[in-house]
Amino acid sequence: MRYIILLAFLQLPAAWSFGQEQVSAFPVKDVTITGGDFFQAGNTDKKVMLSIVPDRLLYTFRKNAGIPDKPGIKPYGGWEAPGVALRGHTTGHYLSALSYWYAQEPLPAIKQRINYIVSSLAECQDKLGNGYLSAFPEKDIDRVEKTGEGWAPHYTLHKILQGLLDAYTLTGNEQALKVATRFGDWFAARAANISDTAHWVKVLDIIEQGGIEESLLNLYVITHDERHKTAATFFEQTSKLKPAAEGRDVLNKKITSNFQHANATIPQFIGALRKYEVSGDAYYLQAADFFWNQVTGHRAFSNGSTGYNEYWHHGPDTLLPELGIKAGETCCSYNLVKLSNDLFRMHPQAKFGDYVERTLYNDILSAIHPETGGMMYFHTQQPGGFKTFGKNEEVFWCCTGTGMEDHVRYASSIYFHSKNDLYVNLYIPSKVKWKAKGISIEQVTSFPDTEQAAFKISGAAARYAIHFRVPYWAAKGITVKVNGENIAAAPDSTGFVVISRSWHNGDKVTVNLPMQLHLQPLPDAPAYASVMYGPLVLAGELGREKMADSLIMTTDYFFGNVPPAYAATITVPSLTGTTEQLSWIRKMPSTRLTFTTDQTSDGKPVKLVPVSRIYDQRFAAYWKFVGGKE
Repeated sequence: MRYIILLAFLQLPAAWSFGQEQVSAFPVKDVTITGGDFFQAGNTDKKVMLSIVPDRLLYTFRKNAGIPDKPGIKPYGGWEAPGVALRGHTTGHYLSALSYWYAQEPLPAIKQRINYIVSSLAECQDKLGNGYLSAFPEKDIDRVEKTGEGWAPHYTLHKILQGLLDAYTLTGNEQALKVATRFGDWFAARAANISDTAHWVKVLDIIEQGGIEESLLNLYVITHDERHKTAATFFEQTSKLKPAAEGRDVLNKKITSNFQHANATIPQFIGALRKYEVSGDAYYLQAADFFWNQVTGHRAFSNGSTGYNEYWHHGPDTLLPELGIKAGETCCSYNLVKLSNDLFRMHPQAKFGDYVERTLYNDILSAIHPETGGMMYFHTQQPGGFKTFGKNEEVFWCCTGTGMEDHVRYASSIYFHSKNDLYVNLYIPSKVKWKAKGISIEQVTSFPDTEQAAFKISGAAARYAIHFRVPYWAAKGITVKVNGENIAAAPDSTGFVVISRSWHNGDKVTVNLPMQLHLQPLPDAPAYASVMYGPLVLAGELGREKMADSLIMTTDYFFGNVPPAYAATITVPSLTGTTEQLSWIRKMPSTRLTFTTDQTSDGKPVKLVPVSRIYDQRFAAYWKFVGGKE
C-alpha cells in the first residue's frame, strides 16, 4: 500500500541525497521501548490518552459545522472550550499521539479511536463544503489575514492537518489522506487569493502559525500537487530564514510584539529542512543549521529547554535574568528535538544526539507527572521553585497536546540508518528491527543508573557498520567490546565509534559509558551552574516550605503575572565546594542515582537526584557557587 512507502518520510522523513552522506530514521513501528523511565512515562501517557473522550473533543468541530451534538456530550473546558480561540488544537495532537501509539502497539481499540475521529472530522469537512476543517469559523482566518490579530488559529490548523497525515502514514487510514488533501487544497486556495504579499509578509511576523509549511510539504510528497508546495512556501517567514542563512542572529529583535516568540519560530526551521529535502536548496539547510546552533548552544538552559514566558527576551548567552518560574515552554523542547533529529539525518553528527539526550532526560521526562499524568507547561528554572502540572481535562494547554505526543515519540530518536550503517544515538532499553538486513538488535541497559549498554544481535549474517555515539560528557571516551574482546574505540570526525564487520546471529557488543560529575555554568554568570552527571541535571531536593498540594496540579498557565502562592520563595543555600574538582559531591550506594553534599552555605546536607525524578517538592537545578574558582 502507498502509505507504507511514505511512512519513513512523514514520521521522520527519509533522507534524500544532495551531495553528502545522509541517513534515515527507522519507522517507529520497528522500534520498541522495553523498560526504564521512558517506558514508564509512555505508559502514564497512554492512560491519559485513554481518559480522553473523543466526542468531547469533537464537540466544537460539530458545532462549527452545524452538526447536532451527540446526546449527553459536553465540551471540554480550558483552551478547548467553546469560544476559546485555540479550540480544536488538541484534537490534532491527540490524533498524532494515538497514531504513534498504534504504530508501535497495534491495538484494535486505538485504531477504532483513530478511525472514529477521522470519520467524524470528514463529516464536519463535508458539511462545511470547501475543504476547510476547524472547530472555529473561517472568518477567524479572514481576520488574521487582514490584520494579523487573533490567537494562533493557523497553529491549530497545522495540528489538525498533521494529525490527519500521521493517521494516514502510521495507521493506513485512507480517509485521513482524503480529508488532508481537501484541507491542503483549501490552504492552496487561500494562499492564491492573497494578492498583497507585502502585507502578508508583515502578518507572518505577527502570527503564531505552527508548522504549516512542514505539514503542507509532507502532504506534497504524497500528492505531488504543486499547489500544496506553493502554499507551503507562502508560510515561509523570510525575516527569520534569510538572516539565519547568512549567519545573523535576529531572534530577539523586536520587529513585532510576537517576533521573538520561540515556539512560533522553531517550526519555521523544521519547515525549512523539509523545503531543503524537496528542493535541494542549501539555503534552507544553512538557515536551519545556524538557527539550531544559536538556540541550543546559546539560548538553552542546562536541561535543554529555551525561552522565558514563551519568548527570547535577550541576545545570545544571556540566561541569568531568566532563572524564573516561567522558563522553558515544553512545546519548544518538543520542536527542538524534532529539529535535532532532522538535522542529524541531513549530516549525522554526535552533537545532535547530545542535545536530544540532554533534553529528553532532563526536560521531556520531567514534563509528565508520574502519578497523575498531568502535563507541564513551563519547566521552572527558579532555584527553590517547584514543578507544576495541568489538570489535563480542564486546561488543554498547547503543552497538554504536545505532551500526549512527547512520550510516544521516543522511538523516533534512538536509531538511524543508511544502506549499510546503523547509528545508535541514544542509550535507552529498546529493540530495533532492521528489516533490510534481516536482523534485530536489542539494547539492554539500565542507563543512566549504570554506565553500560549491551547490544544483542539476532538474525541473518551480514556485513555492516554500527556507529555508537560518544557523548560530549564522556571526557575519556567510551570502551567497547565485541563478543568479550576489547576493540579500538576512538571516535571518528562525526563523534561516533564505528565498528564495521561481518555480524552474525548471537553477536554481542558491550559499550561502557563512563559518567562523571561536571558543571554547566551560566554563560553570563559563571558563579551560577548546574551540577551534571553525564547528561543528567542533578537537582537538589529542598522540601515543601510554603508549598501546598493544591499548587502542584493547576489550571493556571502563568502567562500573566505569577499568582502570589506560586511566586513565594524560600532561601536556597549556596554550594561552597571548589568548582575545580567535585569530589565533595558524593555518590550514594543505591540502584537509582543519588548524590549528597554537605558543602552548603547553611551547613545542611543536600540530596541531589536527576531533575526528571523530582516531583511534589521544591528543588534547585542551578546553584550559586561561593567557595571555589569562579
